[in-house]
Amino acid sequence: MKSMPWGLSVAHVPADRSGRWLAGGVIALALLLNSCTSSSADGGSGSGQTATALTGVTNASVSFVFFDENGVQLNSTGVTQRMTNSVGASILSSGTFDLDTLKALTLNTSSMTSDGTWTTPFAQLDTIPHQGLMVHWDTADTGYSTFLIDNDGAGFSAPGTYVFNERAALDARRHYLTSVNARPNYTPSSTFVAQRQAIDACFVQLAAATTQSSKGALGQQCLNLLALSMSTMMREYGKQIALTMPDDHAFWGVTINPGESGGIDTDYAKLQDLVALFAPQHRWVRMVMGGTGSDNFALLTTLAAWAETNQIQTLGQLFDSSAQASIPLATFKKRVNKALTYPGIEKFTAWEVGNEVNGGWTGAQMPAKIAYASAAVKAKFPEKMVCLTFYWYAMQDTLTASLFNWIDTNMTQAMRDSIDCVTLSIYIDQQPLGFLWDMVMTKLSTLFPGKKVMVGEMGFINDPTVKTFFKEGPLAWTEPQGAADYINSRYLSAFATPNAVGGGFWWYYDSEMVGKTAKWQALRDTYCSVYPTLCTTN
Repeated sequence: MKSMPWGLSVAHVPADRSGRWLAGGVIALALLLNSCTSSSADGGSGSGQTATALTGVTNASVSFVFFDENGVQLNSTGVTQRMTNSVGASILSSGTFDLDTLKALTLNTSSMTSDGTWTTPFAQLDTIPHQGLMVHWDTADTGYSTFLIDNDGAGFSAPGTYVFNERAALDARRHYLTSVNARPNYTPSSTFVAQRQAIDACFVQLAAATTQSSKGALGQQCLNLLALSMSTMMREYGKQIALTMPDDHAFWGVTINPGESGGIDTDYAKLQDLVALFAPQHRWVRMVMGGTGSDNFALLTTLAAWAETNQIQTLGQLFDSSAQASIPLATFKKRVNKALTYPGIEKFTAWEVGNEVNGGWTGAQMPAKIAYASAAVKAKFPEKMVCLTFYWYAMQDTLTASLFNWIDTNMTQAMRDSIDCVTLSIYIDQQPLGFLWDMVMTKLSTLFPGKKVMVGEMGFINDPTVKTFFKEGPLAWTEPQGAADYINSRYLSAFATPNAVGGGFWWYYDSEMVGKTAKWQALRDTYCSVYPTLCTTN
């Protein structure tokens, strides 16, 4: 589980969320008020046009103007509200990215004038020629996403001014078509076909638009349609792939925290509800090893034995990320050794040797801990699957924590060879993913060829003590509506990308699903939509 620093000063995250906090990553976007005159919303000059790259140029600044669905130009307040779900400038996040690697190059270097003109500087263009901009933005039916603005894939290498909504739509259409074309075996529903037709019609109108206002309005409308259709495809294709996978290759899982509240009967109740949730061949539980004493290991091995008897496959998490910063490497090694030699620990089906490892709260020794734990597990249990979980960060914290930066810097070949699957922890309440789900998960699979890819942890936050800013789904939806749709969308999407085997591992299972709650039923309904015959016998 994670937490996130937002605003201009470090604040406390309640311990019942995870007890984590990052010292760095303060985010603020300069609002250079009254420093420029306002752009005209009616002029077509420079709108959505691609500038010609200048030979020898190493730096270039590109500007964007923003509109809503009705063609009304947004001033700085309007842009800020739209990008932050009305929270404010303290959580504005943006970054420039290398389009070839998806590594972050700069974070939060953009500026904005009072009329809403956003300017992003691109640097080192002589050595990194293909650069794009990532931002958070919302669409009508799918809520908040991270979008990559990349100028038709060529990147921005010369000064220019663009209508943001038009440029975002044009780039999103190319990303969307890349995803569609990568799935020739996808059987689309009539809903998807109708969405494709609406998208094509929208872009015909956008191509004919002549003013910035009309380009902004139509661009946003086309972007809305693209985001909705991408979501439809990922759900449908994920469902189709899950249904055709061999039984023991499809992972449907939740996370439990043994001993966190109540006695062992409480933990048995969690597992009993899991037995009723999924069929045996797909049924996985991720157990968090929160303690290191003999009592804790005794509880874990007792539960692992019960799980084995009741046909639950178990993923043992070797200590949550929330504890890592406070554990020196030498102590960590002792705890790993104790865990792996404790009688009955062999009952665990698979192992997770690091959780949310690129999170800034885990400490500088995280790579060494991964190297030790992965090698130790493989030496002790060479036949068991070893997983490593990353955290979805793009531009919300620091360059070093950004997902693909961290992987490139820290993952040695020996570490890669010691793991069998990579998973991603995703919390959209503070770090939206949405439309870029396919791009990010596909990139993860290319960096770890031959490895299984899973969603290692997620949730749809409903906790008044936690700062939540974003969500997927229409913003007017209630929390139960949004959570049910998110469960359906992302448990299915977890099968839709290369080498994907599902997972999910809902973090808040203990508090939100045990007792066969509405969220439990939403997950059950999602599962049964894929395997209806299994649900008649389970």
